[in-house]
Amino acid sequence: MAPSARTSAPRARPDRPGDTIVEALVALLLLSVGALALVGLTTTLARDERRAALRRHAASAAEARLLTWSASPCVEGAGGATAGGLVERWATRRGADSLLVLVDSVRAEHEPGAVHASVVAARGCTP
Repeated sequence: MAPSARTSAPRARPDRPGDTIVEALVALLLLSVGALALVGLTTTLARDERRAALRRHAASAAEARLLTWSASPCVEGAGGATAGGLVERWATRRGADSLLVLVDSVRAEHEPGAVHASVVAARGCTP
């Protein structure tokens, strides 16, 4: 007898009730976790962008104060301003060797503990 050639036909999976539903639920769970991760990432990015914008505005306000101070007469003083959601406090005082020192801090109005820009500068002034 001639050896018979065996051909193996692909076996079909046995139909077990609930297999398709379990697979679909696992896939749905994985998609939900991925979507929640994307929502969390978007929220973090939006918060970081808002903070960066506040820092840019605070740095601009501090730079404007420094430019105004450097063009003004050598007098001591103090003041502050609130504009655009930023609170600025500044003061000038006499230092050693006829120096006039400026200290300026700018922070976001709704974040009281966070200083977003600080300037400390000195310039020579004749008494």
